[in-house]
Amino acid sequence: MNLDDHNLPPESSWRNIPQAVNPRAMSKQGKRRRMGNGIRIIVAVVSLAIVGWITWKVGVLLQHGPRSSTTAASSIPIGNHLKLSSDGVLDNDIKWLSRTLDLPDDATLMSIDLKQLQDRVLSEGQVASATLVRLFPATLSVTLSERTPVARIMAESADLSSKTLLVARDGIAYSGLDYDPGLLNSLPWLDGVALVHQGSGFVPIKGMAIVSDLLIQAKLWVNTLYQTWSVVSLSKLQSDGIIKVKTKEGVLITFGTQDGFFRQLARLDTLMDTVKSGTAGRAKLHEVDLSLGQRPNSLQADVPVSLIPIEPKDGEKSATKTTVSGNSSKSSSASQGKSIAPRALTAKPTFNIHVP
Repeated sequence: MNLDDHNLPPESSWRNIPQAVNPRAMSKQGKRRRMGNGIRIIVAVVSLAIVGWITWKVGVLLQHGPRSSTTAASSIPIGNHLKLSSDGVLDNDIKWLSRTLDLPDDATLMSIDLKQLQDRVLSEGQVASATLVRLFPATLSVTLSERTPVARIMAESADLSSKTLLVARDGIAYSGLDYDPGLLNSLPWLDGVALVHQGSGFVPIKGMAIVSDLLIQAKLWVNTLYQTWSVVSLSKLQSDGIIKVKTKEGVLITFGTQDGFFRQLARLDTLMDTVKSGTAGRAKLHEVDLSLGQRPNSLQADVPVSLIPIEPKDGEKSATKTTVSGNSSKSSSASQGKSIAPRALTAKPTFNIHVP
């Protein structure tokens, strides 16, 4: 072997030649794919974290929430944790609610019978409806709808003592609490009805819906006249369909249920003015029957009325004759308050006054 062979350079190749070449640049599509993959990975990680948190939270609630609420509701007495709301005068009257419910000192939300407590509240005639709701951990919420009184009636108790009761539109008679005395004193008295005991209360009075319509419309449209009403009689309501009203001045007014009350009240207001102007203040109404006198196929009526003289005051000259409005044939002048037919008021003259 020739020694020079060991000194020969290794076999040369193009692969051994250093090449300074930059790697191929990534295309835009490739960059989008890489970014999308990264976003998907991040979303997957976040989703797994949220699902894990929700699973942990639900587990905690199932383990501690209902059980702890039930335990608290079974152990915490209701006591003064009462909430009352009403659409009437009993709103926020917690003392009344506490007396009515009469809960034991150790009563809890889980130990009470809501239906039984609802019956206790409804036993008060003033309450028309009641809703009881448990508010954990220890509050009992009561929502009421109350009756509104339209009249009052005198009832006789078992010991023969008299007691004033209020009457609502549905005919329920009840004692009434928290009402303003002025409101109660403005209500007319009922007559011609008999209260019949039923359980702890009374049988509803028949016909009160009709009577209520009359009273409400009178208060709305002719409040000045309504304030003079003292007694409302239902004695002829079922048999004859009429309601009799007696005022504080002793005037007896008869209303019919076949005609609208608004029209009858308007006629009454006109009659009052007609009599006052037509008699020069020397006479006043004694009786008015608004249930009669309706003309066939007409909105007008010839209303029967009776008058009584007004005694002159001291120092005034006594009048022997008083002019009043005559019958229906002279109605137009009467409605204008003109004097037509002189007649002496020796008793209680009855005649018709034409009113629209």
